[in-house]
Amino acid sequence: MAAALLLIAAPHALAAAAAPPDVLDGVFYTFGIAATIFYTALILVIGPLRFLSFGAFAALMLLLWSTLDGTLTWLVGGSQRFADSAPLVAAGLLAGFGFLQAAWAIDSPHRYDALKPVLIALGACCLIIPFGLPFFSYFALYLPMNVLVLVMLVLQVLPPLTWRSLSPQQHRWALLTPIAMAAATLLVYAAHFSFVGFSRPELDVINRALFLGYVVFSLATATANVLAIARDKEDAEKTTLLADKRSAEARLALLAAERRYTEVQAVAAEKARQLASASQDLKAPIEALRAALEQTAAPGNRAARMLEAVDYLDRLAGAYVNEASLDAAYHESEDAEAVSGEAAEIVQLSLLIATLSHMFARDADQRGVRLGTVDSGLEVIAAPLVLMRMLSNLVANALQHGQANRVLIGVRRLPGEAALQVIDDGVGMTPEALAGHLEPGATPADPDGGGLGLAVVREFAASHGYGFTIRSMPGRGTCAEIRVPRALRHDRV
Repeated sequence: MAAALLLIAAPHALAAAAAPPDVLDGVFYTFGIAATIFYTALILVIGPLRFLSFGAFAALMLLLWSTLDGTLTWLVGGSQRFADSAPLVAAGLLAGFGFLQAAWAIDSPHRYDALKPVLIALGACCLIIPFGLPFFSYFALYLPMNVLVLVMLVLQVLPPLTWRSLSPQQHRWALLTPIAMAAATLLVYAAHFSFVGFSRPELDVINRALFLGYVVFSLATATANVLAIARDKEDAEKTTLLADKRSAEARLALLAAERRYTEVQAVAAEKARQLASASQDLKAPIEALRAALEQTAAPGNRAARMLEAVDYLDRLAGAYVNEASLDAAYHESEDAEAVSGEAAEIVQLSLLIATLSHMFARDADQRGVRLGTVDSGLEVIAAPLVLMRMLSNLVANALQHGQANRVLIGVRRLPGEAALQVIDDGVGMTPEALAGHLEPGATPADPDGGGLGLAVVREFAASHGYGFTIRSMPGRGTCAEIRVPRALRHDRV
């Protein structure tokens, strides 16, 4: 900028003859070349390589200055004609490259995109002007060239204003720093031409300081953008790694869920197999019970209700054979809907217990289990089919899984209630095993005495307001109890 202003003011003063470099020249060029090399090495290490153009721009600025102070002419041993024309050629190269770089370095999309064609055209003009040396005077070419150099240096502020990687504060510095340098240059030369009258050595020092300041500013701004791009790239890589980590964790969780699902499927298949086996065992006693009820002398309405219960149990056993779970059979079949919504009525426990005894007598004989009953004249207020299903589950559980020698079905009178009990002297269960079998969806029992349908019985009891408890001791047996309201006015002694 200082060089351009000085060229406009006195172009003949800068067509310096060959001069050997002094100490000031050594300091100036050492600093400028070192800064350019450092910047170039930095870009080669961290990239992106397209920002090497700013290093080339700084090198061209040093080249221009070397033509102005006679250093280049001294190095190459050039003539006075070389000394006169070299600054114009160097200025054309610098200005042309600067305009093209400004157009190329603007980040799109941006409102400054409209300036790109203008910048490219100005760059082309700068590269063409030196070819006019054989046809025009030096002054005629130097003056427009130096104006173009000044415009190019001012427009170098445009690209940093479009760089998204820079912070707002860095954008302000990119705008204010060249403005401050231009103002300082104008003040220096205004003072020089007005009243101070700096000597040539003093102007050299001032010009070189302003020149190096601009070079350092250009390289520092480009370096800040490069570092910001590297930081953004690192942040993006961290974000990608974090996303990949979360994706991997999600895949692992999915695999774990698939393994759990496979395990649950295996458990469900085993449960269905055991339920099907149990249903086959129930077929024979159900048929025997139906035959016995058809011959019973019980009142027709009660006998019909009990036959309806037997038919329901038969269909329920068929559902087990078809691999339907106990819960699915309950929730999905029309019979189950009828059972769950059945109205409570007075039920004679003697008839209920006799039905259960007939139902499971053959199964008990085949297993070598003594099935006993305790008759009771109590009557209760309950849904008969629900009560039948709950008790049949408990008796089937005791026969098939309790490994008992004896199973007893009885009734215990309580204040306002009747406690229907199914007691066996089998292997029993530990508290932990019992708690597990009472959980919804528990696996079918092993030969350790675990329960078939205990969770279903508890669910039925809770949904109908009945009490349900079960006590078990390993090696001593199990006692399951259902408590229902008594029909007090109808109790028989």
